[in-house]
Amino acid sequence: MMRLSDYVMKRLVEYGVKHIFIITGGGAMYLNDAVQKCKEIKYICTHHEQAVAMAAEGYSRACDKMAVVQVTTGPGGTNTVTGVFGQWTDSVPVLYISGQVKLETSVESCPDIGLRQLGDQEARIVDIVKPITKFAAVVKKPEDIRKLLEKAIYLATHGRPGPVWIDIPTNVQGTLIDETSLEGYDEKEDAIEFDTWKLKENVKKTVALIKSSKRPVIIAGRGIRISGSKDIFLGIAEKLGIPVLSTHNGYDVIYTDHPLSVGRIGIYGDRAGNFALQNSDLLISIGSRNSVKQVSYNWKCFARAAKKVFVDIDEAELKKPTISPDIAILSDAKDFLLELKSQTENERMPSFSEWLKWCIER
Repeated sequence: MMRLSDYVMKRLVEYGVKHIFIITGGGAMYLNDAVQKCKEIKYICTHHEQAVAMAAEGYSRACDKMAVVQVTTGPGGTNTVTGVFGQWTDSVPVLYISGQVKLETSVESCPDIGLRQLGDQEARIVDIVKPITKFAAVVKKPEDIRKLLEKAIYLATHGRPGPVWIDIPTNVQGTLIDETSLEGYDEKEDAIEFDTWKLKENVKKTVALIKSSKRPVIIAGRGIRISGSKDIFLGIAEKLGIPVLSTHNGYDVIYTDHPLSVGRIGIYGDRAGNFALQNSDLLISIGSRNSVKQVSYNWKCFARAAKKVFVDIDEAELKKPTISPDIAILSDAKDFLLELKSQTENERMPSFSEWLKWCIER
């Protein structure tokens, strides 16, 4: 038998978590105690919950892994919301674990009567963050902790990544549980399956456009790094000899001094990047949501003369009114790049050295 809070730390260690960003509080007393007892995880304290959220985001971006945040009830949770929203829009995986008042003194115990608050410093944090998280849940029953925790971690790190939230009432935190009797989570419940045949056909069309284009460019979004395919991408770009445009959120996908790096695009971009974009005849966007500050408020003129191929893991991003792809490809960036590599391996394409020589001679 072990406390539920100790079980949470044990599972985080098994997942590979090395650090946790935390501000202590009475509503998370058992969780706090479990953190200080867990020698495999180093805790990092800040002076404010907003700083905790921002620090976790920086950690996740720098380490390419899920970050973990632990806060207390009420303002301990609500203070993080600005950071949570940023992670939601920028696809940053962060697991939030919050303490909560005892279940019997929470609004959750009597949801039908319309109370705003029952417990001391209580806030219904799950209801607040649901619109800006991939998953948010209250652990009402101790026996649900394994399934909810596994589901949260899976959703945070699969598909389009993002923040998730687990809220644990104080009395549940301290409950003794038998971990061998806990029900697990089946990843098949939320697994995403893409149409591989359709991907092959769309890549085939893309290759045909590459062959017929004179001024192609690639937008390299952060989705390339998230999918773990940065090296694959660079190899393909060099083989095809296509200039690369950097985004505000994916500027580190290609080195600034790489011969194929043209510049950044959008409102915060530079003249070279935007000039290349607007004069291209083929635009291939990979793993970028192409926000308004990237396509501009005059989005109808975005890459005005180009055929547009957009690759995104989030179908909603391919349907929004500010973009108009000629070929919309719903796929993980890595799957698209591997298929593109496969279909161009035996094709006669100008080599990177040939392309560079042509540029110098021109």
